[in-house]
Amino acid sequence: MAFTFDEILKIENQLFEEFSKIGYPVNSLIQGWKTDSHSMVDFVIVDIKTGFPLMMIDIKYCTKKDRYVSIKKAFENLKEYYVKDKLPVKYIAALYIKETSEYELLDLTKSVIENDLEGYIAQYSIPSYEMLTLGAKEKAIKAEKDKQNNNILFFKILCWGVIPVIAIVLLILDATEVYVFSHLRL
Repeated sequence: MAFTFDEILKIENQLFEEFSKIGYPVNSLIQGWKTDSHSMVDFVIVDIKTGFPLMMIDIKYCTKKDRYVSIKKAFENLKEYYVKDKLPVKYIAALYIKETSEYELLDLTKSVIENDLEGYIAQYSIPSYEMLTLGAKEKAIKAEKDKQNNNILFFKILCWGVIPVIAIVLLILDATEVYVFSHLRL
């Protein structure tokens, strides 16, 4: 089933308004958000203080008949974001059911993390913004520490693995006189 661009925009704005009505700050709601791995998420809610994503929402448009296919597509998209970025966020599917003209929200967080489509929570109710942001600062700090640890690990491997190997190879080349180092070449 195909939706026109105007219909899709209207539907996405409806979801945007739904979050605004229950107290989400407008600048925390981002449509078409790029992840670190340069993928595009339909809708993201961020902590306005840290800029850290709190919830990723994949929007699917379907009929009651093709509901399960849409859930599976949303699961695959959200799982791809998780695998690439490993963000500790809520992964939500928003199914817009054409017959009812309403959203059905599904919490796929556990499903995505455990790679088990059947573990989703149906009829997810949107938490308050304050509730969602409770652990955002800690998550942002942990994500930054993980990134720093990965950078440190890279430099440790470089310093303790790659550079000594290059030095040994150069010493062997000099000792076997394949490539002699002289004071002129240095």
